[in-house]
Amino acid sequence: SPGNTISYQWQVSSTGLPGSFVNVAGPTATTSALAINSAPIFLNGNFYRAYLSVPCGTGISSDTTAAAKLNISYRPTIVLTQPAVSNINAAVNSILSTTVSPFSLNSTATFTWKKNGAIIPNTLTSQTIPLTVDDQGSYQVSIIDPSTGCTALSNTITTSALTSDNLLSGRVFVYPNPVRNIVTVRYNNATSSSRATSVAVFDAKGQRVFAKAFAVAGTNGRMDIDMTRLATGDYMVYVIDANGKKLASTKVFKVL
Repeated sequence: SPGNTISYQWQVSSTGLPGSFVNVAGPTATTSALAINSAPIFLNGNFYRAYLSVPCGTGISSDTTAAAKLNISYRPTIVLTQPAVSNINAAVNSILSTTVSPFSLNSTATFTWKKNGAIIPNTLTSQTIPLTVDDQGSYQVSIIDPSTGCTALSNTITTSALTSDNLLSGRVFVYPNPVRNIVTVRYNNATSSSRATSVAVFDAKGQRVFAKAFAVAGTNGRMDIDMTRLATGDYMVYVIDANGKKLASTKVFKVL
């Protein structure tokens, strides 16, 4: 009748429907709106309903609402880990890796990697990316949980390509070795300024079969040589500065 007060009691079933409903405790359990703050993940999938009662004549009339399912979606977290080798060089590469929570997202989530703010292609399922001497820059990765659409953005890590120690300065690196087509020559220099450097290649008879000047920069200046047409065998590679001084030399083997 008019003026009678409705009483509320919220109930929960953790066993699905029809389920076994029990009364909920808490400050809002007997109000018209149930508040569940900072819901822990174990409440995910629970069904809630309100039991309503009101005095009616000499008795009490009661009813329950339809049950509603509670779905909890936690925002994932992703942390970008500092590479084991931050000062990458031509002899030692490294990797960037992620730590994702929850762990199950490692096999299902979409990863988007960025270098200096630009998306790196072909990394949508990659939990790690390799770093070479040419990959210095600022990196960040985002993740999307496909089941909830929730996203997270990692911290930023900046890598550098420097000569790791004085022992590397003045060394030449040639790869791949053996080589079939293009061989890359790198000479570690203590300075990163632009400079003129030449590469000369000699066969086993001492005949020069290749020579070219390069304008290189950075501590690991890159010089590519096409050895496709050269015969199989051993070759000596010399790195020469702008004044004609031999800086370093190494051997490379050419295969068909």
